[in-house]
Amino acid sequence: MSCVTAPNKNNLITYNSTYTSSIKPISHLDSKINIDNLTNEIVLTFESSKKILYLAYLKAQNEKIENATLIQPTDNGIIIKVLPPQKGEYELIIYGKKKTDEGSFSGLLKYEISIHNYSTTFKKYPNYLSTDDYIINYDVGIIAKTRPVYDYTEIDDYVANTPASVEKNIKQLTEYLIKPAKNELEKTRAIFKWITNNIEYDTDAYFSKNINEAADYRNTFESHKAVCSGYGGLFSSMARYAGLKSVEISGYGKGYSYTPEMKTQAKQNPESIQSNHEWNAVEIDNEWYLLDATWAAGVVNSDKDFERQYNEYYFLTLPKDFIYNHYPFGDPKWQLLDYPISKAEYFELDKESPEAPKHRLRYSNEDELGKSIQPVSHKNAYNTVPLSQEKIVLVFKINPMMNFLIKVKEKNQEIDDAVTFRKDNDQLFVELAFKKTGAYDIILYGNIDNSLSYDGVMRYHFVVN
Repeated sequence: MSCVTAPNKNNLITYNSTYTSSIKPISHLDSKINIDNLTNEIVLTFESSKKILYLAYLKAQNEKIENATLIQPTDNGIIIKVLPPQKGEYELIIYGKKKTDEGSFSGLLKYEISIHNYSTTFKKYPNYLSTDDYIINYDVGIIAKTRPVYDYTEIDDYVANTPASVEKNIKQLTEYLIKPAKNELEKTRAIFKWITNNIEYDTDAYFSKNINEAADYRNTFESHKAVCSGYGGLFSSMARYAGLKSVEISGYGKGYSYTPEMKTQAKQNPESIQSNHEWNAVEIDNEWYLLDATWAAGVVNSDKDFERQYNEYYFLTLPKDFIYNHYPFGDPKWQLLDYPISKAEYFELDKESPEAPKHRLRYSNEDELGKSIQPVSHKNAYNTVPLSQEKIVLVFKINPMMNFLIKVKEKNQEIDDAVTFRKDNDQLFVELAFKKTGAYDIILYGNIDNSLSYDGVMRYHFVVN
């Protein structure tokens, strides 16, 4: 715990922290902020270090007020937006820690806010904060190197019910999709989900090497079939209509055609390895993110057929994980890494980040167990639900000979009373009941030989808020 010190020469209340000097107020140099009548959010501007991750809490009587602050990065610092829910006395405390430090946050600055009259409407800020590779989810309280934790349920449902009547051209469709979007993140999500819901990978074009039509985003929109450049081009086209900045990135992806022997080729003659894949970067709130609609839409199975199987992992994937199987040719800045790697170094990496399996719904598509269970009700690995929803029921079509063991974990600790399940011939019903907010992993294990050994077959991640 950092000790608070007296106001400094600029009348700021600072904490005795190593990182206090990393942040310099620009707009508010006095620790006391007196507002006679609040008509809008309070905006504080700071110069700050890119090496430090910042967190801001608004408190009243020492109790944190949820969703009352939002931090946004600028070219040379951060902006902190504050919107108290009503008139009264508040404390705004700004915390920080080094991005490479796994330890806790330290207090840096404190403001005392007095609001005498209130003439605005309290609206909750989004449940995410992005600063480079770091996200803070205020509802669940997770502070980690991860992707935005955000409740996409409303926008995903809206996209899933898109009527055919608005799909006459790309501009009309995009305008419809972003109509309810409240921010750039939701615009990005709406476009990404429509593409992954509706565009099928053109395996005939890929395996025949006749990809010209499937690579053109206009043909992709008309036929609902594409190879990677069709996916990437369509995303960029829709992003432009949505007012978003997006680029198509070509490079080498360790996908269907990749073999470990490529490591040797990369060592001996790295320039002989040509581009074989395309994906996108998109700018959200002045930060660039990576995504791959092709790989998120589904997989090519052992029969060389496309199998739609949405993979949340490839939506705004962290650069440190994306680099395992996506190497951009040309400008290395599109690695979005502080220290870009070489092509030879890329091929020395494993085919996927250690984080990737945690984001897949299935452990395997090809073995007998993997083919013996099919999700019916919940086909996405990542789900967000309100605490008020007393029960969540997952339904699966199964091989009747299959046996199951199901575990629910929170922060890697098993929870005994959160799950029950029953089999009914070729169906499995899994009932979940969460008693508090949090982030939970639900793991289904199975066997079909009545042995004491169970193997993982399905994994879900539920955020309860």
